[in-house]
Amino acid sequence: MIQRNNPDIDFDTVENDIARTLETYASDNTPATPETAEEMPHQDVPVSSLETLYSLDDETFVREAHRLFTGRPADPALIATLLTELQRGWPRSQIAAALRYSRDARQRPENNNVRMRKSWLTYRLSHLPLLGPLMETLLALAAAGRLKRTTIRLQTALQACQQSVVDSHTQLHERLFELESQVNRLLLEKQQLLSKLELTQANLATRCEELEQRLCEAQKGSENRSHPESAGND
Repeated sequence: MIQRNNPDIDFDTVENDIARTLETYASDNTPATPETAEEMPHQDVPVSSLETLYSLDDETFVREAHRLFTGRPADPALIATLLTELQRGWPRSQIAAALRYSRDARQRPENNNVRMRKSWLTYRLSHLPLLGPLMETLLALAAAGRLKRTTIRLQTALQACQQSVVDSHTQLHERLFELESQVNRLLLEKQQLLSKLELTQANLATRCEELEQRLCEAQKGSENRSHPESAGND
């Protein structure tokens, strides 16, 4: 109980505000009803940045973008409409900008730091009755131009890679031919050395036979000189 010791304060109003706050807090902590429990699977992981938002799949992107900017779940009809626009090729940045500058989102101070006016203006112009189809065509042409430029850049990069591969292959082929030539030269030198070695061995064998023959003749001559009588009798 609040002590009513200040006549300048309306304590009845203060007590009523406190009571309402406590009731709200209590209702926020009540268990989920069956209806709420059935809707739980549709709740997605909260996101806090556009980069994370754009990385989600289409339906999750629509649900989380609506929750991020308006603070409440999206209506099923709105989800279907935005999914259709995504399937028609509308950029996610423009869908997010449309939600960011919706009536509910503009009333939320949390969105003041999220500036997407360029995407929002493009989205609004594209949805005007007369200008919309023209803007959609221009956007498609611009996207086609960007795609063409990207394709040209990719083709140029691919050609550069192909040329680099060809140059590397040519250099490797030349190096391989050079190594093969060196191996063949070494094999030829080896064969020549083996031939010289065989010739040297043959010469040494012949020389050894000659020396052995001369040694035998010298030994016989020495024996004859040592025994002349036996040699004469013979």
